[in-house]
Amino acid sequence: MNPDPKPQIGISDYSSFNGNPIFFSDVLGDLVHVHVGNRAVGYTMINLYSAPEVKQGHEQVNIRVPVYRVTVSNESGKSTTFLYARYNERANIYKQNQIEDRTFDVSKDGDHFPAVVKPRWGITVLELRNPSNVNDQRGVIGMRGEKDKEERVAIQFHPLGASDGCLLAVGNQNLLKGSPARSRHSTSGTAHAAFMNTIKEYQAEDKGNGYSDGIDVNFERLHSNAYYEKEKKGNVYNTPTTTPIPLDFEIKGAPNKSCGTK
Repeated sequence: MNPDPKPQIGISDYSSFNGNPIFFSDVLGDLVHVHVGNRAVGYTMINLYSAPEVKQGHEQVNIRVPVYRVTVSNESGKSTTFLYARYNERANIYKQNQIEDRTFDVSKDGDHFPAVVKPRWGITVLELRNPSNVNDQRGVIGMRGEKDKEERVAIQFHPLGASDGCLLAVGNQNLLKGSPARSRHSTSGTAHAAFMNTIKEYQAEDKGNGYSDGIDVNFERLHSNAYYEKEKKGNVYNTPTTTPIPLDFEIKGAPNKSCGTK
């Protein structure tokens, strides 16, 4: 039984391994897990230009993208869910502002990476690392789009903004009208801060209970999701629409419930 008294949307209190023993089991039993889903639960807007690029005179452009659940769990039995955007497009100022897909994806469901907490831009972020060397931010092999497998660098979880493959935190104020998902946090910044605080809290709890304080991030493959494929081909991310994207069935019927940490 789930020992955490806080309600988790779509997860029964009697569900072992968060309902998914393949993704959430840990043979050694010594890690904080971050699980990244591929079922859309809402949508938000992201920037095509960074703040420095806007200062150079580029008018900011926003596009509409799906939002996904990211669940943090530890060996001590805690589990908390947050909302993050995964899909990324960027305007390349060196190629006549051509828009490029810079989404970080994995080549197969269950691909996972060690991760570290590090300071950046005056906040803390979670950064993926080389599976063979947790001290190396290079060697993170993932997909750009459906076919281009390549090494990615500095793939991180951080607040909303222009991104080169990073996962972007979403709060209630960032969710577009019609999104059934809800967060207990009002902004991207507060949602991300809670995400990072939860990871550090779970690390400390595991360490105090005799476990390791390592972090493992595992992904469901974005491009393996038929919902994602259908919507991307329809180009709805770049076109304002009142038609909602297909949503996770576990959340669709409960628009007034909350997910996130305390």
